[in-house]
Amino acid sequence: MEDSFSIENFVGILKNKKKDEAILYCIEYLKSFPNINPLNVYEKFILPFLSNYQCFYEEEFCVWEEHFISSTFNSIIGSVYPYLISYRKVLLDKNEVTLKNKTILFACPSEEYHELGIKIVSDYFYMEGFNVYYLGANTPQEEIFRGAKILNVDFIALSVSNPYNILTLKRTIKYLKRNINEMNLNMKIIVGGGAFKNNKTLVDEVDADFFVDDISNINEFSDRMFKEG
Repeated sequence: MEDSFSIENFVGILKNKKKDEAILYCIEYLKSFPNINPLNVYEKFILPFLSNYQCFYEEEFCVWEEHFISSTFNSIIGSVYPYLISYRKVLLDKNEVTLKNKTILFACPSEEYHELGIKIVSDYFYMEGFNVYYLGANTPQEEIFRGAKILNVDFIALSVSNPYNILTLKRTIKYLKRNINEMNLNMKIIVGGGAFKNNKTLVDEVDADFFVDDISNINEFSDRMFKEG
């Protein structure tokens, strides 16, 4: 029965610009398989689509279409979240997931508007038992630090997709670390995003403490944090 929900059908819906239908398709998938992890929506539909996406039209660039797809995916992710809450509770009750007693604040620095990836990543960390706060795109460094301090987080996770924003990220991390050290806070910086895809050495350049470059790394990071308490 699961085969009736395919990436091919999903792509066809998006090609025809049927936003409501795309959202309902994913929700119907979850309703049809109530015992599966809701993150499957990302792995079965959204991530494969993003990995293979090319403009549906002949233009080399179609920013309008990318924005439409991002808007649709943001709506899907929002619709999936209540299912994540319920499923995480089931996993916790079964002791299949352990609360990590660690809190992560997720944000994109100033002028970085591509937030889809970090939003998805934040949901994976949530399902691993972390406390998660998601701020979104284009967040000023002062507000990132203010939120991190008030929320008393353990990690600040920052994402940049545009390589031109690496310099902004570097300045943001420098600002955050200076304030963290001046106030003697125990916070670490995690980075990720498409800007690092072809140049992992940038991780050291921006002075991050941790790098998460793939969803598969989240389990490894989660296990490490659990062992460290």
